[in-house]
Amino acid sequence: MPSVASHRMLLQSCPLWPSGWLLSLRTQRSIGRIHGRTRTCKISLLLRSGGLRPNRKKSQVETGDVVVGMLPGAAETKVRPAVVIASDIYLVERPDVLVGILTTKLPRRASSMDYVLLDWQRSGLRSVSCFRAYVLTIHRSNLTVVGHLSEQDWTEVKARVRIAFA
Repeated sequence: MPSVASHRMLLQSCPLWPSGWLLSLRTQRSIGRIHGRTRTCKISLLLRSGGLRPNRKKSQVETGDVVVGMLPGAAETKVRPAVVIASDIYLVERPDVLVGILTTKLPRRASSMDYVLLDWQRSGLRSVSCFRAYVLTIHRSNLTVVGHLSEQDWTEVKARVRIAFA
């Protein structure tokens, strides 16, 4: 089983990991059956910022926020950033959040639904990132706000979402 230190280094070396954020991994190995009960392995991720604490609680997300969380992609589930694309009404009435993923793997030929962020550093990202209209629904308690898109980037992301959904 990989060590906690190797997991921490792997996640924090990810170019999309928010700058200034540290990761604490707590693991507990499976200890098998004891007294007829099966003990399961528990893993918890704790995100901590090195002085860059978000000024809002984890559950308070707004439209246009850049968030990180354990999100599924086309190939695997991992800690990845995303943009909150849910409307204000949706965020008030529902416990989950609609997000579109961000990636550093820029497309060779950008489709009409891809957008390379111009103000990625101000949004709390580590490297040039591209919005993709790959939409997910996730509970807001599984997300941490790391920044907010600039007005120009948010306008372009909204336009890509409109193109993707009739």
